[in-house]
Amino acid sequence: MNAIAAKTEARQTRREVETFPTPPAVAELMASPWPPQSFTVSHLSEQDFVAGGLRNYAKYRDLGMIAATGGMVRVHVLRLIPPFRAENVSRRHFHEVAFQMLYCLKGWAKYEFEGQGEIVMREGSCWLEPPTIKHTLLGYSDDCELLEIVLPAEFKTVTLE
Repeated sequence: MNAIAAKTEARQTRREVETFPTPPAVAELMASPWPPQSFTVSHLSEQDFVAGGLRNYAKYRDLGMIAATGGMVRVHVLRLIPPFRAENVSRRHFHEVAFQMLYCLKGWAKYEFEGQGEIVMREGSCWLEPPTIKHTLLGYSDDCELLEIVLPAEFKTVTLE
C-alpha cells in the first residue's frame, strides 16, 4: 500500500451495519423509470435559508433538485438553529427513503444510530443513513450546517417516541 492510500484509509472510518429494508412504497417508486431531468444552478443567497422545512429546528436552502429531477431527489443545506434543545430535537425516528446521505459542512452534530452507538460528525464527516435505520440527534454546535441528499424527494419520517 502506498503512502497516499494508507493516509486515505486511516482517515476513513467505515462501520459495518446490518442491511435495513427499503419500505415497499419507496421500492416501488425507485423501480419506476426516472423522470426527465433539467439543468439547474443554485447560487448562495442568505435569504434562501428558510424555516418550516422537514425539521422545526433547522433552516433550509433548497438547491433546486426536486424540480430538476421530477421529484426523485431532494438536496438541501440545513442550518441547525441554535441553541440545541433536546426537548425539541431528540426524538428517536427513522425515514422511509431509498437513499439518504449527509455531509457536515460546518460545526458538529452528535447522533446515536441503531447498532452503531453515539457518533460525533464534524466538518468534513460524511455518512449514509440506510433506509429505516433508527437514530436520534443528541446535540449540535451553534454553527452546524449539513448538506443532505435524499431519494425520493418526498418521504415519510416515523417518530418512535
